[in-house]
Amino acid sequence: MKLAYLAAILSLLPLSTIRQDPPEPYADLKHRAEAHYAQGSFALARDLYHRAILSDLPPDERRWVQFRLADTLWRSRASTATPDPTDLDAARLALEELTRIIPPEPRDLVWAEAHESLGDFSWTRRGAWDWSSAWSHYQSALSHWSASPDLELARERYLAIVWKMSAPDTSGGSSEPWRGGYVPQAVLENAVRLARTPSERSRAHFLLAMTLRQRGGDARSSRRIARAFEAALEGGKELDGYDDALYFYAQWLAGGGRVVRREGGGWSSEPDFRAALALYRRLAQEFAPGESRWRDDALRQAQEIVRPVLGNSASTAFLPGSEIALQLSWRNLARVEIAIYPVELARDLALSGDDSSGRLAEHVVLGRREPYLAFARDTGDAGDHRHGSLELRLERRLPAGAYVVEASAAGQRARDLVLVSDAAVLLKASSGKALAWASDALSGAPLAGAELVLFERSHARSGWRRRSTGPRSA
Repeated sequence: MKLAYLAAILSLLPLSTIRQDPPEPYADLKHRAEAHYAQGSFALARDLYHRAILSDLPPDERRWVQFRLADTLWRSRASTATPDPTDLDAARLALEELTRIIPPEPRDLVWAEAHESLGDFSWTRRGAWDWSSAWSHYQSALSHWSASPDLELARERYLAIVWKMSAPDTSGGSSEPWRGGYVPQAVLENAVRLARTPSERSRAHFLLAMTLRQRGGDARSSRRIARAFEAALEGGKELDGYDDALYFYAQWLAGGGRVVRREGGGWSSEPDFRAALALYRRLAQEFAPGESRWRDDALRQAQEIVRPVLGNSASTAFLPGSEIALQLSWRNLARVEIAIYPVELARDLALSGDDSSGRLAEHVVLGRREPYLAFARDTGDAGDHRHGSLELRLERRLPAGAYVVEASAAGQRARDLVLVSDAAVLLKASSGKALAWASDALSGAPLAGAELVLFERSHARSGWRRRSTGPRSA
């Protein structure tokens, strides 16, 4: 009863009689609130702004407080795991109301700040990633700062928005160091012009290089991409993103980034593996293990560039008397040895275990047999780590039979199977049964006395099983 009576008495007193302390001057309150805001303490900043007496403030400061209350509301709630979107929706609606300016009313600082906050709401808020909505607001904020007479503040704020737009999403563990591909090229070019410090210049040039890289283009564009990457590297290891620039510059070079003029006219994109290798090695040398997320992959990429590679393929089946053509492919090999061995597939083919390789030549046992034909070819490799290929046409015709063509160089070996025959086999297989026809390849006439060897493998039984049939009459 006493408590209720006291409450009733207090409710009748004017506020001036119960206020213990004089209100904090707005300038001091704003200063403290903005200090909390700069530190990311949005809830504390919001609590301070709630103490402001709007009726005592001029119109521009009232708008500022209204803006900060909405801005800090969504930012403080977005950092929590609450599923209730009520406060977020309320903050968004309040910010949108602050952006509704009807001419000739000027678009003031609050208008620009509210647009930037709405851009952050759609882009940097955890789980948002709505670029279409974010860009419409960021574009408005950027246009405000582009026209601002306060050049130094405008430069600082313009760049801050660019960095936000192109910053990675770290909430999902993304390994991408940028999202600049969303940002219009013209905005990034402005950022390059506005950058003053080595860190700003490096970051702006890197973002521009990554965006230009995505869009490709002609030789002029290629040179511009290279210049942007080189400018991003000028600041050295001390700048954030230096390893990103090294890694993605190397990837662009290895992926055919350079556009060059072809002999006889025209243009083509070609990889520069030497330059890419130098960048990968530079990254691995300048960063100790654990210092860069790209170091281990850079080492793997460098090893892949210098690794010898050899490939060998043929059309497999040829009629007797046909010219035999082979396809060789290589990388980092100056000379290739080729040997052609006659084999008996029914005897020498050894399919066993769970090996499911489709290249039968790898399962032919050659033993100590001598090749029917052996020779070597210089590849003309220029030491630039590029892939090469050539077609070999055998001068000698091969007699009817089966052959293993083996290419070897620098410890590398590649095989393929060549069949020279006027016979053809058709096979129809079903569950538990197989029906084979042996016939002349040209006339289709059946071949009498053909002996068949069947290798079978099923999901129910591991390994290969060999079945032979005796000669069958036509």
